[in-house]
Amino acid sequence: MPGGDVRHLRLVRQQTKPSATVIQSKKKQAMAQIPPQTAPANTTQAIPAPIWLQRLSLFILVIFCIYLGGLLTILPWWKEMWDHNPYLLAHPQVAALLHSGAVKGLLSGLGIIDIWIGISELVTYRDYRG
Repeated sequence: MPGGDVRHLRLVRQQTKPSATVIQSKKKQAMAQIPPQTAPANTTQAIPAPIWLQRLSLFILVIFCIYLGGLLTILPWWKEMWDHNPYLLAHPQVAALLHSGAVKGLLSGLGIIDIWIGISELVTYRDYRG
């Protein structure tokens, strides 16, 4: 009988399948065998950078932000630099996009945000002495 063979195969498969509780207990046993990792006893804490280096990096960041922000704010409206740019003259599709007032305003807005970031970094600076 073909039906009896199928029933017999189903019974064999069910008997050989491990149950979920058996699998979970095996996982717990395996996890119990793994030793817990402990941190080494001689851990060192990060030493903060010297104060002069912190202040120098702040100075460079502020100068960079103000310089880049100034360029982004002024250049789109400077006709001699923006309209007679060799790159824009070679690529008329890009020039048509960048001569749009909305794009110029967007770039100027990014420049003002960049200047604001530089000034806010300067105002909120605190030395980290550790």
